Amino acid sequence: MSSWPRRRWRNGAQPRRRRPHLGTCPTLVELTNDPQAAATGLFPEISYPGGSFRTVAVPINIHGADVRPRGLAPAVGAHSVEILSEAGLARAEIDALVERGIVGVGEPTTPRAGT
Repeated sequence: MSSWPRRRWRNGAQPRRRRPHLGTCPTLVELTNDPQAAATGLFPEISYPGGSFRTVAVPINIHGADVRPRGLAPAVGAHSVEILSEAGLARAEIDALVERGIVGVGEPTTPRAGT
């Protein structure tokens, strides 16, 4: 017998032995089609100009924090001009960097097929 049942927690209580969980876990397909999961808002639909898709919500609540999905992630380079402007570069300098291929300017993001 292992020493686990003899160990004690700090408060002197002894850990309870628990029976193993013998239930089945749903597959991802079953979970995404589960009416209870849908009712709790676990799979919100995100709309964007080209359509919409379902995603997974954050499964925890954080008091005072809005952690829900908000939309598509920005494309690579989508904020390059704003960031470089805030860093003090003139628009002509930024344009020169873009023309030389040093700075990318992103296009609007659209989800890939199958997502």
